[in-house]
Amino acid sequence: MDRIAALLGLDREAVEPGGSAVLLPYLDGERTPNLPFASGLLTGLRHETTPGQLLQAAYDGPRTRCSQPSTTSCGGAARSRRRTPRCC
Repeated sequence: MDRIAALLGLDREAVEPGGSAVLLPYLDGERTPNLPFASGLLTGLRHETTPGQLLQAAYDGPRTRCSQPSTTSCGGAARSRRRTPRCC
């Protein structure tokens, strides 16, 4: 999340609700399953999409992998007060 916030010039807590953006933050591949060449994806942008909504999309993106809410958060999202649901 720090990298996405830095790219947007925002503090990591400067999220905004709303918007239709989806960001899958696999900027350095994915560890499990082992997909070292996976890349990030940003979709759903509109003219009215704000940087804060893009940051929220970065927090929301890992949810797309969640199938069991009892697992724990990891990575940058785990250090934030604006955590994604408990998944990884």
